[in-house]
Amino acid sequence: MESELIWRSTGDPGFEHVRIDEGHPEWTVFDSMFVREHEGVVRRGGYTLIVDKAWRVLELRLMVEQAPGSMTALHIMASGDGRWVDANQNPIPALDGCIDIDIRWSPLTNTLPIRRLALGEEEREIRVAYVSLPDLDIRPVTQRYRRVDDATVRYWSESLPEGVLIAVDEDAFVVDYPGAFHREWPLPDAPGPGM
Repeated sequence: MESELIWRSTGDPGFEHVRIDEGHPEWTVFDSMFVREHEGVVRRGGYTLIVDKAWRVLELRLMVEQAPGSMTALHIMASGDGRWVDANQNPIPALDGCIDIDIRWSPLTNTLPIRRLALGEEEREIRVAYVSLPDLDIRPVTQRYRRVDDATVRYWSESLPEGVLIAVDEDAFVVDYPGAFHREWPLPDAPGPGM
């Protein structure tokens, strides 16, 4: 089964389009393409993200323009239990304990811990592998999530110490992330991606 989502950046101009493929019995594949203005220059890129059925990251392949027409790539893999390796199978000990990934220009990656943690009203603190764009710097960061109700999650990170209320649909895909992203398609009252 395939479905698609489109978000508009509400900060710097930009869009992300994600195609979701749930056809494999053991994992889900997210294919993204994005265009984003950054420091007065339009950057293009995309990624393929593979997660298991428990919403744990298994693999990320990401490409982004660091300068117009000059693409740079990142390829990392995870065991699902907090151990990471690069494309040459070299361990990345700095990311030990990170189950989730957070890609700077993608609201999709907020869905991963929301789905994986299956939050009630409790607050959970996690370490995530944060990918900065367009430089592709990757480092661990601490984030916190708490479900407020069926349609809202409060999210905190190093850059949002006071937190922000993120509106999500019934499948935990971001509908509105104030100051950052707004979903353009499907509209919140339209049928969701079916997950």
